[in-house]
Order: sequence, then C-alpha cells, then structure tokens
Amino acid sequence: MNTQLLFFILGGVIFLLLTVIFALIKTIKILRRKSLTDHLTQLPNRRYFDQELKRLFSHSQRFQESLNLITMDLDFFKKYNDTKGHPAGDRLLQKFARLLKNHIRQSDFTARTGGEEFIIICPHTDMNGAKLLAERIRLDTQKELGGITVSLGLACFPKDAKEEKELIEKSDQALYKAKEKRNCVVVYGEN
Repeated sequence: MNTQLLFFILGGVIFLLLTVIFALIKTIKILRRKSLTDHLTQLPNRRYFDQELKRLFSHSQRFQESLNLITMDLDFFKKYNDTKGHPAGDRLLQKFARLLKNHIRQSDFTARTGGEEFIIICPHTDMNGAKLLAERIRLDTQKELGGITVSLGLACFPKDAKEEKELIEKSDQALYKAKEKRNCVVVYGEN
C-alpha cells in the first residue's frame, strides 16, 4: 500500500472521528439543557434551582450580601385545571412563566419547582426590593391572567436564615401563611 493512500484513509478516519465527537458534544449540551429545564414552561427546573441557589448562597455568604427567596403558588390551580381542563392549565402555567421572566432582573433566577409552584432567587437586593417585586408579580398576575391570583412567601438571607435549606424552609413557611389568605405576599417573620 502506498503512503499517499494510507494518509488519505487516515485523514478520512480522523475526519469521521472528529465529526462523531462534535456531534456527541452537541448532543451532551442539548441533553444537559433539557435535564435542567422544565419542558412545559421552559423555565429552569428544581434540579437547576438547587444548583443555582447553592452558587448564589455561597456568593452571598462570602461577600455578606443579602439574598431573597420568593416562593409562589397559583391559587386554586387544581380547581382551574379540573374546571377548564389540563390543556388550559398548561397554557396558564406557560403564561405565568412568561410573566415571571418579564418581571425579573437579569441577575435574578426563576424556576418552576413543581406543579403550580415557582420560585425566584433575588441576589443583590434588600428585603424591600424583593417585596416590591413580589407585589408587582401578584398584581400583574391578577391583571394579565384573567383574575387568576397568586400567593407569595418571602424570606431573606442573612436576616431570616443562615443556611440554604433554612432559607427555603422560611420562604415555604411564609408561602403557607400566604396560602391561608390567598392573593397576598407574606414576608417571613411579619404578621
């Protein structure tokens, strides 16, 4: 076999291997993105939220900056789903996700954490700024989604919690109080 033919074959094999490698890299990126994204709303999912909270919480601890967590739940969503049907419920979740995306800053992070529950991480803002955001979301949800209401719970690092898990728990506790009243924002530790 002559040397030119050998180089030609070897070049073809290398080209095919590189093509396969680049296709695999592209596939891995797509799969990674899909594994971190809620398929219905196209928001980050709970797995991605957990990763991002860990990163942002660590940053806030290190630089002694506040970090707010807003947990929210659409009011009477099950009833809406049962009355209007699951496709209508899906469309409502998609509209709400778009509303959230339009309300947050580039530095904020929002995710769908399950069912009709969503969450926003607000770094680099104080409690009043996060409360203002939560209140705007509450009012605009009712206005833009045809009377649908949302309950929101808010907790802040370092005021309310010293650890990630504790911040989630405090935000959830505030949400549970908000769900008792419906269509309101409850800040952890406030009446």
